[in-house]
Amino acid sequence: MNIYVGSPDVEEGFNITKPISPHECRLRDMTYSAPITVDIEYTRGTQRVIRKHLPIGRMPIMLRSSNCILTGKSPAELAKLNECPLDPGGYFVVRGSEKVILIQEQLSKNRMIVELDRKGMVSCNVTSSTHERKSRTVVILKKGRHYIKHNSLTEDVPIVVVFKALGLESDQEVVQMVGTEDSLMSQFAPNLEECHRLQIFTQTQALNYIGSKLRQRQRWGGQIKTKVDEARDLLTNTVLTHVPLISLLFEDLFKKFNSELKKIADQIIPKPSRAALFDVVKHMRQDKITNGLNTAISTGNWSLKRFKMERAGVTQILSRLSYISALGMMTRISSQFEKTRKVSGPRSLQPSQWGMLCPSDTPEGEACGLVKNLALMTHITTDLDEQPITKVAFNLGVEDVSLLSGEEVSSSEV
Repeated sequence: MNIYVGSPDVEEGFNITKPISPHECRLRDMTYSAPITVDIEYTRGTQRVIRKHLPIGRMPIMLRSSNCILTGKSPAELAKLNECPLDPGGYFVVRGSEKVILIQEQLSKNRMIVELDRKGMVSCNVTSSTHERKSRTVVILKKGRHYIKHNSLTEDVPIVVVFKALGLESDQEVVQMVGTEDSLMSQFAPNLEECHRLQIFTQTQALNYIGSKLRQRQRWGGQIKTKVDEARDLLTNTVLTHVPLISLLFEDLFKKFNSELKKIADQIIPKPSRAALFDVVKHMRQDKITNGLNTAISTGNWSLKRFKMERAGVTQILSRLSYISALGMMTRISSQFEKTRKVSGPRSLQPSQWGMLCPSDTPEGEACGLVKNLALMTHITTDLDEQPITKVAFNLGVEDVSLLSGEEVSSSEV
């Protein structure tokens, strides 16, 4: 199945569409959106049916994005379309009003944060996150030895066992990854001894050990997975998991759209009299995806049932009091932390935000430090092809990390 997002248009009668500009949408209280079309292929009885560019809903288009009609236009062409050449874009026109998705602040994910825990011991935690799952892994220090702590494990697993499960079977490789300085090696030695005491020397033994410590065994197609498969699954999909909001919302709506189609097909196909006449295209409802996207952007309440995510105030009406107020609105950063709680931690200046967020532009009162703004010179970059940068880096003498040993990576001399 291929999926496409077209260019913004409006239906002017039965099956007659014409291109539309953002200004016309503002005046006519319409949504500036484009059709989402798919290519599908299915079998009906013995017949194989292929349908191209079948509409499944409409996607609100962000102004000045690649699908917007304003992209690449000169100031004179923009003026003809009743748009100000200095308008920054980056917002949506939904049901006639301009809506901005605020930048959402959240804890750094896939980053190691080293801190003192409640008992005063040093711990390192990583919130590992993808669009599907989120999990927190902690490396703790206990009796001079390091352990990995995770909710899905019944007890803490020695760190060297995890290294061996990941494929570093020799102790030399493990030490090289950690560091070969004498002080580090003497501190790390108890971890190697612990692994030897448990009689774990190979990757399979390590995976078996981790598999035996899992809280819950999963069934796969009615069969229980082996301990080794379970452990491998845990390490790759949970401990080391590494999508923006709209794609999440579309994915959630698309899954609902598919499940409703499947439900209808399951009701009709078992009946022999109706199965031959069944055409899946007639049951594809476009309004589900269209209304879901429009409602989320216009109300600001994003409810993703599959990911158990409920967020309010994600979008706001673009303030047009002045040019500066419109720009200020675009750079506002909203935190998900509750404003009523009198906690200073989330409100204080974070070192990781230095140079990116303004240290003084924040409201007084309960929202102080929770609503922030980007610094004046901040420029938000978008996803670009990394191939040219990789080429330049290699030409400048950068070496491929996968070809180096742990000692070479952590050595201060290289």
